[in-house]
Amino acid sequence: MKKIIIMLSIINFVLVGCSQEPKSQISEPTTEQNVETNFKTKINHLELKKAEEIEVFEKALSDSKKEPGIVNMTNPQYQFSLGEDSFFLWINEKNGTIMNTNDTHTIYTLSSSSVKEVYEFVNKAQPQKIEEVVYGHMDIQNLEGLDKFINNVENQNEAILNFMVLCQMLG
Repeated sequence: MKKIIIMLSIINFVLVGCSQEPKSQISEPTTEQNVETNFKTKINHLELKKAEEIEVFEKALSDSKKEPGIVNMTNPQYQFSLGEDSFFLWINEKNGTIMNTNDTHTIYTLSSSSVKEVYEFVNKAQPQKIEEVVYGHMDIQNLEGLDKFINNVENQNEAILNFMVLCQMLG
């Protein structure tokens, strides 16, 4: 009798185990929902008029290092032209990146000396108050928290860059 019960139990486990569908290792495809924001970013166009300004940007291009691989960048902070070519520029105090508008899959990293010179030029051309940058750079519909942010900023130049980078990442 024990043998029959054991045998029936084993058959029962085999039937139950074989009747269940195996769990798939492949996950179902998911889609990311695109969240619309209440503002649009604008690219600042840099006008290089003086010979020394043009020289700074030409030096930055010649000293830059081509980065390997195909890139996917956020919207650029700036755009400038040298001769027939047009370039996008991303810059902060420590790093700078340039991309030719005719080859948007390749970026060039600026040398540290070029970063300093280009950053100084860009900040010289920027408005002095963060309010001018924020309101001039963005079309914003909800401004409640923005006024608090502007009034509580200690280092306005750093805040301008951080805000612009944040807006580009969200936009």
